Amino acid sequence: MIDNIFIGYVDNSITDDLLTILNKLKNNNDKMISDTLCTVNGFQTNNLINQDNIKPYLNYIISLLPNKKLKHRWFHMIDYNISGYQKEHTHKHTEKYSYILYLENSVSGETYFRLTDKNTMYVKPIKNMIVFFPASLKHGGLKVLSNKKVAVGALI
Repeated sequence: MIDNIFIGYVDNSITDDLLTILNKLKNNNDKMISDTLCTVNGFQTNNLINQDNIKPYLNYIISLLPNKKLKHRWFHMIDYNISGYQKEHTHKHTEKYSYILYLENSVSGETYFRLTDKNTMYVKPIKNMIVFFPASLKHGGLKVLSNKKVAVGALI
């Protein structure tokens, strides 16, 4: 299904709605986790897949893929502070595919993917862009100099 990185775009209304939800959750700190294992200097939501207001967006994301039988294992949103970043990691033991949906444009905080030991791909955060990739692919995020908000998900 996704043997390599696949880049697509979502409707602007999707990212605007998710930004509104993220901002509300950020103001309700009991729904947030600060500095998780891989998120450094940022706020990351708990797993949101069981929230009724999120399910239509998860269904929309699945509709973008050729294999409509995939299911979400988790879905988080992250709001990075200045100097925040994502440590390099994989999801090879927990899911088949992962994705990052950029909720805003950002001049910094590129996501990188280690395609091979000598070949790294960098993706600039562009609002509405969604990047699907195999969960076994090493990836991370460079330090943020201004704003960066994303939604991330796992597919099984």
